[in-house]
Amino acid sequence: MLRDYWDVVTAYSVPQALEIIARGHVEAVLTDWNMPLGGGERVLEAALLAELPVVIYSGGLAFQDPAMAGAFCCLTKPSSTAEVDGALWRALSNSRSEVNIPVTKEVGHG
Repeated sequence: MLRDYWDVVTAYSVPQALEIIARGHVEAVLTDWNMPLGGGERVLEAALLAELPVVIYSGGLAFQDPAMAGAFCCLTKPSSTAEVDGALWRALSNSRSEVNIPVTKEVGHG
């Protein structure tokens, strides 16, 4: 479970997410692509500028969207907690070791 291993910080809108990323107290970003007041593309851009691994978790996505380039992976809703946790662990491991490890139910791995 996410909260067993990380301090989870929740943003309810794109401006909140951008503020959290700007503070620099996060190691990875899990974002919905369809967030209120902006969209996941802005969150992805900010996270990549901060050199953070990003997992996109959303429903109804066109996973071939070029705007998603740079995300570690994209998971479709619904996914189990174990799948989301696994994607985040692998994203963090990848960002630290630069080794790509495939994750179940992912598409669009850049």
